[in-house]
Amino acid sequence: MKSGATLTIPPGTTIFARPADGAGKAPALVIEQGGKIMAEGTENSPITFTALNPEAVSTETAQTDTDSEGLTMLETRGKWGGLIINGKAPITGGGTDMVEGLTNVPYGGTDPADDSGVLRYVRVWHGGAVVGANNEINGVTFGGVGSGTVVDHCEVAFNKDDGFEFFGGTVNVKYLSVLFGGDDSFDTDEGYQGKGQFLFTMLGEQGNHGTEMDSKYENLPRSHPQFYGMTIVGSGSSGRQSAGMRLREGTGGKFGNVVMANLGGVHSGVENKQCTTGGASTSLVSTQDLSSVDATDLNSHLFFSSNNIIHDASTDFVFSAPCTNLGWTAVTSNPMLMVGAGTESNDVPIDPRPACGSPAYSDVDSVPDAFFTDVSFKGAFGADNWLDGWSGLEFVSTPLDCSATYDPISLCGDITSDLTLYKGTMYIMSCQVFVKAGVTLAIVPGATIYA
Repeated sequence: MKSGATLTIPPGTTIFARPADGAGKAPALVIEQGGKIMAEGTENSPITFTALNPEAVSTETAQTDTDSEGLTMLETRGKWGGLIINGKAPITGGGTDMVEGLTNVPYGGTDPADDSGVLRYVRVWHGGAVVGANNEINGVTFGGVGSGTVVDHCEVAFNKDDGFEFFGGTVNVKYLSVLFGGDDSFDTDEGYQGKGQFLFTMLGEQGNHGTEMDSKYENLPRSHPQFYGMTIVGSGSSGRQSAGMRLREGTGGKFGNVVMANLGGVHSGVENKQCTTGGASTSLVSTQDLSSVDATDLNSHLFFSSNNIIHDASTDFVFSAPCTNLGWTAVTSNPMLMVGAGTESNDVPIDPRPACGSPAYSDVDSVPDAFFTDVSFKGAFGADNWLDGWSGLEFVSTPLDCSATYDPISLCGDITSDLTLYKGTMYIMSCQVFVKAGVTLAIVPGATIYA
């Protein structure tokens, strides 16, 4: 889409992409500087970008998942390119840069409020193929996109490369989902200074990091994403065993109300590396207490809340030289997500919400400013599952009422009289349980029993 032109996509539209052209270039939609995309779907009529034939492995770049018997499943990656949006907001070092793999497609500039249009209820599936110069692209790439652009309720699923990548710019986002990508889910670089809330990813066995956040060392503007309300579900003891969050190249940022789960004891929580280049020092102040720094200076600090949850990590924090150990801490209790193992099978409904009684409902961080919604939970979800009904996978949306206070009930040994287990009460099965002859155990829909 060229400068001065607007591409309008009505709700419910599906755009199919063919495989690569044989010359190493896959189809992709590129919004150039000064162009706009108006893709305003709805919950009941989302807009979908997907491959024409996602079931077939028709190109060398495509990957598939297989089940335990080696049968090909529908979850192919790299079938086509993706969506690239370029704006005129500032990037590291000022000026402009070029989109990798494309000729004469710049991004970046001097207008932090630049407007590239609207993405609302947009789904991008099965992408990430090579678009040029051996470059695999992300599901959705924001290059120097400004804060005048509206982005909410968008999903990238089964992409071969990253999910959402932000090269500089100031665009703010809400309600984003990345499902079973081939690399990182949320990637920031080149001085990105936007905000994000309600961000969710399930990494699966192919995924790498929930976030990979880079900067340009001491160059300004420093990358400073402000992400509050983020849920990262790892791949358990399988998969690539990478850190849930990777911070590199002296990136700054604010990270609060983060939940990392299903790390399986093999993934680290947060990895901080490459803080400087060539021994050069930076002025970055890392903290878990914003009162100790000038919170208005986006180029001075890195904040990671001690209220964030990191569950079952091999190591909660890794600081690789020359990064120093910052003494960070996190809540390590089980967030009790009802997501199960986070399987990539599309036959298993997913529920990423924390159960009643979860530590995700206590010690919630205050949000930084009016862009963010003030909520009573950590992570991307509370009682409502905002993905149900429009995501590419089946999600559970049984109502969850955590307004009442429930005491945990222990289940152990013989059940000798009729018993009903209810939704919203925490049941902990601490040993083998036997339902005796003549006794009925009734379990209502939505109940969760923990072992």
